[in-house]
Amino acid sequence: GIVTSVKKKYTKNNKIMAFVRIEDLNGSAEIIVFEPTYLKAQDKIIEDNIIIIKGRLSIREDDETKIVAQDIKNFGESFEDVPKKENQVNIAKPKRLVLDITNSTDEQKEKLRGAIRFFNGEKNNIALSIKVGEELRPCGAIYLTEEILKEFEEIVEKENCILTSI
Repeated sequence: GIVTSVKKKYTKNNKIMAFVRIEDLNGSAEIIVFEPTYLKAQDKIIEDNIIIIKGRLSIREDDETKIVAQDIKNFGESFEDVPKKENQVNIAKPKRLVLDITNSTDEQKEKLRGAIRFFNGEKNNIALSIKVGEELRPCGAIYLTEEILKEFEEIVEKENCILTSI
């Protein structure tokens, strides 16, 4: 299904989880994503991204049936991690913002942390990764517009803000 909304919450034990609403041609469903699954799939749980969910049904008498996610993949990916054939086309090509902070000052890093917290919310639409040296760390997702991209470019300099396909 296509992700139509993502609501992140913290549990009493301070663990992150998400309530994700997806739609397909047959209707919509709510997906419950607990921390272990969320941490592995946070770059896929982005509004307007097409995903495949493997999970179990949660059926309660007076409540809508929900799916508790055990694994989440982008549409076109396999749960068996079979490599793609060269001529296979990935239909959904979501983008990722990579911020290279390898040569950033402590002041720039602090401003960046604040900006990421500020632009993180319910309308996340693009995955975010932080690059330090050769290491690429997923950092959830943010709401991104041209104006917001300019803010990040001012903080870490334009050449350190890279939009890529996932």
